[in-house]
Amino acid sequence: EIRLDELINVTFSDGSRGTFADFLKAGGREYDKATDKGVYTAFWDGILDKEANDRRMQTVRWKFSQKYPGYPTELQETSILCDFGGWHEGEFANSGLPTPGVE
Repeated sequence: EIRLDELINVTFSDGSRGTFADFLKAGGREYDKATDKGVYTAFWDGILDKEANDRRMQTVRWKFSQKYPGYPTELQETSILCDFGGWHEGEFANSGLPTPGVE
């Protein structure tokens, strides 16, 4: 698991790190289709640009290798078992964001 806040590197002007919820509260946006850029992040800038996508994938692979050094960073030609069983109650309780499927 690699969290989006790890990839977009939420850092405030005073140098402190924040969470994705902090990023949203400060007016940040991952991506704005009209400008092809994010607000307070450049991670998704040029969303359809091949070189930008290659850089994003390099970032994801690097972050994964840092967190899980014993696992490969490339998928092999094998079937991958998906263990997603749906959303669990309280899964997003600490993020300050709404829980999917709960009004």
